[in-house]
Amino acid sequence: MSHSIETFTADVISTCRANQDDLLIENNAHLSPEIYVSWDDEDGRVELTAQTDANMLLALEAQVSQEPRWFSLNIGLGQGALKVGDVLGIVFETESARAFYSAPFCRSALEENHGDTYWQDGLDVKGEGRQISTLLHTVEPGDPLIQEAFHTLVIPLPCQAFSLTLHDMRLFVVEAGRGFRSASAQAASVG
Repeated sequence: MSHSIETFTADVISTCRANQDDLLIENNAHLSPEIYVSWDDEDGRVELTAQTDANMLLALEAQVSQEPRWFSLNIGLGQGALKVGDVLGIVFETESARAFYSAPFCRSALEENHGDTYWQDGLDVKGEGRQISTLLHTVEPGDPLIQEAFHTLVIPLPCQAFSLTLHDMRLFVVEAGRGFRSASAQAASVG
């Protein structure tokens, strides 16, 4: 049986793929329900266009006249909680004219604040045509992902001009009982 985060994210991606728009995007405006781009508009000056259609999930093109402190693509993963030892994975199919590295994280909306869970891997976009990247994270005891909350995948974007096509994305959860880990167990994490 699929985890609630898997089914919610699959629905978010399906809805975005069904859109067929070319849009000039404002800060924090939704491209599709649960998908939006955010940047620092106090210090930064960004002009962003987005395209969605049935052949891809999302294409972004940014012109940056003044570098923002942050710039990110945000994708809602839904309400739920993972268990310690679960492995959360995301497969991206990307294309970009320029290489860049991104360190995605999951932001969990906790009762009085938020908490971030950082992936053990980063997204290394090569800038050489289409590529497939898989990011894995084994849930640890201190990760906010273990709390019942609404979780959002935050993908930091370059704070300079770029174009990025996200052809596809899939999120999956491998339950702890299956014995799969994204990294070898450390001595401190072995009971």
